[in-house]
Amino acid sequence: MSTPEYPLAGKRVLIMSPRFFGYENAIADAARALGAHTIVVLDKPSNTIWTKAATRVFPSAVASRMMEYVRSMQDRYGYQGFDEIIVIKGEALTAGAVHLLRESFPNARCIYYNWDSLRNYPHLREILPQFDACFSFDPEDCASTKGLKHLPLFYVDEYRDLPAELVQYELFAVASLHSDRYEVTRKVMQACPADARALTYFFFPSLVALMGKKFLEPNLVIPPLREINWRPMSKDAMLQGLARSRAVIDIQHPNQTGLTMRTIEMIGARRKLITTNALVKSYDFYDKNNIAVVDRVSPVIPSDFLSTDYVAVRQDIRKKYSIHAWLAVLLGLQPLGVYRNGGG
Repeated sequence: MSTPEYPLAGKRVLIMSPRFFGYENAIADAARALGAHTIVVLDKPSNTIWTKAATRVFPSAVASRMMEYVRSMQDRYGYQGFDEIIVIKGEALTAGAVHLLRESFPNARCIYYNWDSLRNYPHLREILPQFDACFSFDPEDCASTKGLKHLPLFYVDEYRDLPAELVQYELFAVASLHSDRYEVTRKVMQACPADARALTYFFFPSLVALMGKKFLEPNLVIPPLREINWRPMSKDAMLQGLARSRAVIDIQHPNQTGLTMRTIEMIGARRKLITTNALVKSYDFYDKNNIAVVDRVSPVIPSDFLSTDYVAVRQDIRKKYSIHAWLAVLLGLQPLGVYRNGGG
């Protein structure tokens, strides 16, 4: 039986999500903290680079495999069913697969969330009408798509609890490679004072995957191979580095208008941000003392930005971007907030 402290007690929640630096498990843990029995599965038939590439270029080629994948979930979990199904991104889903998912678990409320842009996966537009509620981090997608509501990303508890330590680095740039991220990051670093110390770490899962990415995205800027790390930085190492850093560099994909996970994490971590996403100025947490918006081509950093202290964000605003508030909105446990000045 549910209680105010455990509103999901006795409920079964299925989370279908890409593997994305462990965030899918953090979401599951947040649901468990509310009392739910939670299961996490992949949002596609497999996690190979070939499946990912086929989904991006020829989504119909994976359609039959996706149907089989949903049937396997019905065979495995159908006897118990679910009360809530949260699909995140769902890049391999088709209208037929969503229909089968709903038939397989008819009592479940189905919620969709996209932390990518529909411009990168336009075939996903056809699945949205089959969900009970749809959300996206991308405000432009929401403005142009009926029924798609704007819900920014979140920060997890480790960022909320990040200690204040002696500054060892002025700049922190730890990120996976995409588009022109490497090139723009280097330009931002060159625009900072010459004595600014930087912690940098560029990641991609494998050389083969990188070559495939270059084939799909010819404009991808690949750094010298000696600067690429083939394993992600551990969470502990990343948090330790961030705790000793003053400002984080954030270069969003040029096809996205939604705020990156890194941007939202800085609300939790109370660290400064240098970003190429000008839309951040429209959000309720924006403060020019904390956030420097720069041009991708010719970035300019305010002269005092790295020498002044972070200005605390109001606590009610800060809490609104936590993983707990984000999940509560998805599950209908609290109303959708207003995140941008002027609404939305």
